[in-house]
Formats: sequence, structure tokens, C-alpha cells
Amino acid sequence: QKKQELKTNQDTSTNQEITDAQGKVEGFVTTAKDAINQAQNEQEVNDKKQAALDNISGVVAENAAKAKLDAAKEEAKKVINNLKHLDGDEKTTYCNQVGSASDQKGIDEAVAAAKKADLAKVKDAAKETINALKNLEKKDRDDYCNKVQQASKEDDVNKVVEDAKAADLAKAKDNATKDINKMNLTPDQKTAANEAVNKAKDTDGVTQAVNDAKANEAKNNLDAAKKAAKEQLNGLGLSEQDKKPFENEINNAQDEKA
Repeated sequence: QKKQELKTNQDTSTNQEITDAQGKVEGFVTTAKDAINQAQNEQEVNDKKQAALDNISGVVAENAAKAKLDAAKEEAKKVINNLKHLDGDEKTTYCNQVGSASDQKGIDEAVAAAKKADLAKVKDAAKETINALKNLEKKDRDDYCNKVQQASKEDDVNKVVEDAKAADLAKAKDNATKDINKMNLTPDQKTAANEAVNKAKDTDGVTQAVNDAKANEAKNNLDAAKKAAKEQLNGLGLSEQDKKPFENEINNAQDEKA
């Protein structure tokens, strides 16, 4: 029965370990047989048998513990290799720590260290993203970065980043609306520009809406400048023939300076 228990653990032990354990068992059995043959009475026989069984049970228990530890190490290595943010060398380092562990506590410590390092990389990337948000005040960015630092898992970090991006977009839209309302635009142009800002899904969309509004404002300003220039030209008392070259120059102008 004890030999069968040794074979049961073979899936997680090396062939050499199995061979060594079986050799120990066979040695205990041989020693027990010799001792029994030399026994002087039934009590000695029973004592020798019990001693052999105790020794064999010790080998079985040792082999089972080793198999259990090896299985735990394999699972731990799978966890480490599935971490998304560690590079190959980092994973190898932590897997080696698992391999060197002498007990479950050592395995757990190596896995915890790997997870901590993986999360630290997530946090560093999150802070870079937050600090690159242009529309938030430094105090707001610092607050979000502090929340990132306090997060205990990746999902929580991602939630903070999404909140920061949403706040940045809201601030961008607010600033854009203020700028648009100060522009020289027709009521319809202002309405369209503000609608474009409100519908924007990201800050690039807000920037595009503002740039489009600025283009309309530039055209409005140029049209107004051309109209004023023509009125001045008409007040000079020139003949239609003399005014024609100036009118052409005004009409072809691409900006107010021209």
C-alpha cells in the first residue's frame, strides 16, 4: 500500500525522486525482514514491524509533501507568467524565487512580490497618462495620482484614470464653450460650434470643434474687413474704371492684413 501511495505522487515528482523514495522503502523492508528473522520473541517481531512501518510512512509523507509543494510551485509560476505588465526577465526572476522556495510561505511571498511589481507598472503608466491631461489643474492631477497610488488592484487604477479623463474632457468642453461664445460668429455658427463641442467624445474632438469655429471667425472677420475696405474705396470719388483694380485686390485678399 505504501508503495502505491508513492506511485500516486509520481505525477508531480521526478523519476529520480520516485526511485530514491522507493529505494528507501525497499531498504526499510529488507532491514525489517532481517531484524524479524533475528527476533527472539513475538514482541520483538511486532516492534520491528512497527519500526519499519513508521519509517516507510515517513518516506511516504515526505514524498507527498514534496509533491504538494511542487504542484503549488507550478501553479504559482502560471500566475506569474500570466501577469500582463512584467517583461520576460522579470517573470523569470520571480519564477526562480518560486522554484527556490522551501515552503508554501516562500511561494506565496514570491507571487505577492510579482503581483506588486506588476501593479506598480500599471500605476506608473496611469500617472503618466493623468499628468499628460492638459485641461486639469495640477492639484486635480495630483489628487488623481494619489488615488492611483492607493489603489489595490488594476481595475481600481483603470477606474481612476477613466475618471481623470472624463474630468479633463469636461474641463476642455467648458473652456471651449467659453472661447466660442467670445468669437465673432453668427448665432447659427455659435450654436453649431457648441453642439460639436458637446458631442465630442474626446479632447481631440473638442479641439477640432474649436478650430472649425476659429476658421469661421476668421472668414467672418475677413468678410467684414473687405466690406469696410470697399466702403472706404467707394468714398474716394474714383471712377468705376479706377476702382476696379482695387476692388479686385480686396476681393482676392486672403487675410485682413492684405
